[in-house]
Amino acid sequence: MPLIRQHFDKTSAAKVVAKDIADLIGLRSLSGKKTVLGLATGSTPLPLYAELIRL
Repeated sequence: MPLIRQHFDKTSAAKVVAKDIADLIGLRSLSGKKTVLGLATGSTPLPLYAELIRL
């Protein structure tokens, strides 16, 4: 079952989700696996993408 978390602003949500993505990529990389991301377009995911770049 997926984990559901509530965030009260987009900045905190972007930080948590970006960390989750970075952790997943790191774990898969350690086991020699690749990670494929399907990225959305538009302005909604921009805070997430900015946080991924920052990490």
